[in-house]
Amino acid sequence: MTFDEAVGDYFPDLNDSNVTKGSSGRLATIGGSAEYTGAPYYAAYAPLRIGADLSYLYTHPDAAVVLKSYSPDLIVHPGLEWDLIKKRMDFFDGDLITGATAIFAHWAKMKFPDAKCPKTRLLRGAYAASRFIRYTGFSTYRSHGRSMTASDMINNIGNAVRHFERPCNQV
Repeated sequence: MTFDEAVGDYFPDLNDSNVTKGSSGRLATIGGSAEYTGAPYYAAYAPLRIGADLSYLYTHPDAAVVLKSYSPDLIVHPGLEWDLIKKRMDFFDGDLITGATAIFAHWAKMKFPDAKCPKTRLLRGAYAASRFIRYTGFSTYRSHGRSMTASDMINNIGNAVRHFERPCNQV
């Protein structure tokens, strides 16, 4: 299996007449606590900056106000059934690459709807996401040096999108 397509090939065509709110991706992130709000924020916010339409963040009630204050673009839900969610989910770290992988995996599913193995679409999405975030990191480092932070990378995602996006996908 080879992944020869370019990262820009994954971006949905915004000129398609069937494009509606949500067709470029609706994602959900689960995570956070009163002490732990950064990684869930980045995991939920990065897909929006890359091109997803909606990003829901389900979090512990103690973290909801803090997370809502980070960005009005996120749809933050205090976990009404937080104890049930904790019992059913294995929690893991999330950051920019997690969110990028989610949106690129969604776009890979749209790009390769007839793939024989669904895991192939996930792998293609993960590969495109890693290339995208790697470029974002390198270009952010060029401008900020060692003082760069995840927030600097978030602010640079638009430049990375413009770098990879195909001219035919631009409105």
